[in-house]
Order: sequence, then structure tokens, then C-alpha cells
Amino acid sequence: MPLTLAVANGTSIDLDYLRANYSRAVTDKTLCNRMITDLRQSNRSAVAGAYYGALLCVRAKHSLNPMQKLQSFNAGKAALEAAVARVPKNVEVRFLRLSIQQNIPRFLNYRSDVDEDRRYLAAHMHKITSVELKSMILAALTDDYKPVQDR
Repeated sequence: MPLTLAVANGTSIDLDYLRANYSRAVTDKTLCNRMITDLRQSNRSAVAGAYYGALLCVRAKHSLNPMQKLQSFNAGKAALEAAVARVPKNVEVRFLRLSIQQNIPRFLNYRSDVDEDRRYLAAHMHKITSVELKSMILAALTDDYKPVQDR
């Protein structure tokens, strides 16, 4: 049975779908945009809001226009930080912030929580039941992790 997040308009978002496609969205612009559209109405949940924010940051990578890149990144950063503020002890939300912070260009100055999030995730891995999520977090915490090229 898929895990879902109930959203304000009565629809639900499949967490397994988000987890399975999050990494793919980095290289697939169409998928990234479709996931953002799917989440647009659901960002009232902290986890859905964190995915929405992370995907907006990823969408910045796909944009060619520097202003659109910056607007998408800033909106994504704000949504991510709002999600972390709502549920600072949520492992998935902290992972999403880490995945963005350790992969963005340094000049954007959004890397201040990398060490803290890495420590938090390492200390709370035992709480994760999703194989997909655990796999993504382990990849982010190991030396095998290959960050997205600077955008």
C-alpha cells in the first residue's frame, strides 16, 4: 500500500512516487515540472512542502534564464526552510534540505546546515522504514555520493 499525504483539496500525494522520482527529476526537466505541478496544491504538509521546495531548487538547474534560475531557487529555499521550521526533527525534510545544500553552487551561500543535517541524519537513520528513503540518505552520507554538477 503506497504511503500518501493528504492535502487540502482532498487529493493525496504518493510519497513512494516522490521518493522514487526525486533523483530522476535532477536530470529530467519534464518530470521535475510535473512533480512541481502535482505538489503545488499540497505544500501545506511539511513533507510535501519540503519536496516542493527541493524540486523548485532543482528546477533552477533546468532553466536557461538567470533570473528564472534565481527566482526558482529562492522560492524553493523559502519552502524548504518553512518545512524545516515546521518539523525540524523530520528526517525526510532534513534529507531534502541536505540534498539541495550539498549540491548547489557555493556562490548561492546556502550551505550552512550541511554538517548539522548530516549528523542528524546519521543519528536518526534507525527511524527510517522506507527502503527508498534510506537508500537516498545513505547515498548522500557516503563517499559514493556524486553531487549534481554546479549549475
